[in-house]
Amino acid sequence: MAKKEGYNKFIVRIHYPPTNERYEETEFTKIFKEYGVEKVIYGHLHGPSNYRIKNETVDGIDYINTSSLHLQ
Repeated sequence: MAKKEGYNKFIVRIHYPPTNERYEETEFTKIFKEYGVEKVIYGHLHGPSNYRIKNETVDGIDYINTSSLHLQ
């Protein structure tokens, strides 16, 4: 939809991770694929999950964890 409006990039910022550490499909990831999202930026992680979640490209979408604990 954003691309129809003349934008050439579609980046989503979401509070929580939109999927699990195996990047299994969720309703969020289905929507991201449907609308041609290029990057998903998220950061609400605590504890051990910070070390299991990695920045990955899945189905052509870059998933970027910006949790301050992850960045240490």
